[in-house]
Amino acid sequence: MAPLAEDSTARVKYTYQNSINEHSITFRVVSGTPIADVDSLMDILIGNIGINCIASTITSVERALIGSNVFNPEPGSGMLGTTFGSGSGNVNSDARAIGFVGRSSDGRRTRLFLFGYGSDDPNFRILPSENPNVGTVVTAFNDPDVPLLTISGLAPVFNNYANVKPNDHWVKKGRS
Repeated sequence: MAPLAEDSTARVKYTYQNSINEHSITFRVVSGTPIADVDSLMDILIGNIGINCIASTITSVERALIGSNVFNPEPGSGMLGTTFGSGSGNVNSDARAIGFVGRSSDGRRTRLFLFGYGSDDPNFRILPSENPNVGTVVTAFNDPDVPLLTISGLAPVFNNYANVKPNDHWVKKGRS
């Protein structure tokens, strides 16, 4: 599949800091989507999944318009300063992420990860039957009224599970 330009959709980026590193989550959205709608998705994510993460704080919320790679502060967001999770972390817990993956009708993959996942659950894949909070997040991401997009500008359908694994980049960074 041919690559598409990074700036092919509007994006909203939430940056969060835990006791080890700074991470970010970027949502691709329909151009002009109110920040309150995107904040609602982030709130569902951290309210259901972030509770199992090490203590983190959202330090910035930014938006990039379609056709631009410049992220500007999003002053209307109510998420700035929001805290989630609990406890201090270490390089192992910082590298562990829970991720949601989906595809659009043209086959473009979308995914997002929340780092610092600290649940004692040893599963690498969590189904909604094992953790209803995963089902809540997947349902919210698959809501037809939710303005999420893939890089091609089409709505994704998220898989009905979450994957848990250490991220290679953060493992390497933790080893150095």
